[in-house]
Amino acid sequence: MREYYDLLDRKLSPGSLKSEMKRLIELDPLFLDPYLVVAGILMAEGKEGEAKALLKDAYERSMRMIVDKDGNWPKKDELELV
Repeated sequence: MREYYDLLDRKLSPGSLKSEMKRLIELDPLFLDPYLVVAGILMAEGKEGEAKALLKDAYERSMRMIVDKDGNWPKKDELELV
């Protein structure tokens, strides 16, 4: 998502950047990079519990993109180059 990188290049305050990243999460909850930015800002604000909850959510989303409906890992790496 190009907008993500454009926002990182801008000189936004942490609060503005956090708001923009949360907006991107709402637009595309499966694009996980904004979760890391928001979690980092939350940690800097001393909101460790909120940051950990957000990272847990991102982790769970990432796992659902990898495993099948029964929680099994793919038998073969579809991107395997060798």
